[in-house]
Amino acid sequence: MNIGMFTNSKLIDHGLLDNVSWLDANWMFLSLFFGVLLFLWLLFSSKWSGTIKEKLHDPKWLGYLVVFVYAIHQFEEHGFDIFGRRYMFASVFNASIILDPSLGIQLLPRTITLLNVLFIWGALLLWAKMSKPENSYYLVTMAWGFAVVNGIVGHLLAIFTQTGELRYMPGAFQSIFMVPLGIYILLKVFKQLGVFKGFVLPLIIGIILHVTVLIFPLLFFQIYFTWIPQEIIWPVFIGITAFIPILAMPLLKKYLKLKHWKGKTTEIPK
Repeated sequence: MNIGMFTNSKLIDHGLLDNVSWLDANWMFLSLFFGVLLFLWLLFSSKWSGTIKEKLHDPKWLGYLVVFVYAIHQFEEHGFDIFGRRYMFASVFNASIILDPSLGIQLLPRTITLLNVLFIWGALLLWAKMSKPENSYYLVTMAWGFAVVNGIVGHLLAIFTQTGELRYMPGAFQSIFMVPLGIYILLKVFKQLGVFKGFVLPLIIGIILHVTVLIFPLLFFQIYFTWIPQEIIWPVFIGITAFIPILAMPLLKKYLKLKHWKGKTTEIPK
């Protein structure tokens, strides 16, 4: 691999962080900081018992772990990538997106901030909180399904479908670890749900989630309803995406025949 192709790339001079707010330029550092705090809480808090091995097989614990895993993912995407380049995901994404250029669709800093902060630190934390043994912790499967789909489609696929410097989508290195971990969790930890409910369906839901939190808001904000501020559009779509699975859980429990979780949990009841 020619490292100079990346370190000397014209894409580095994207200027995306010029004249943006402090939050838009630095949220990923805050995310990593709070992600590390969350991980330390998962490891050492008196709320959790058992060994690391036992925790790694506890669906509730894993529901929070995905947020920490994503905080690392976000840092490579939007902080510094493996070549030390700053805020490169949007630059590479905008250069490689397969859409009609006349549409003018692109990822902008405020869009990236709203999406990452609200969905990862809002929706995923809420899903972890609302996951319970009586619903088979099914919201956790959705979170990991989203992570696996994002890692494969959004990052690793570019290695095979793009050329030159566009083959590395910032976040791909972390995805090498996140994707297998997510697949292991869905197949191994949730094996009592069966392959379809525990693995296939969460991946399908992961694809749908990408449409509702990324594709639809982009289309609405940059093409169809350009007069509506993105500070309204993104929270609305992410809020809908976050609450529909929670509200639909009784129906999912009924039609998927989700049973009470069989297995120990490391969470210590209040």
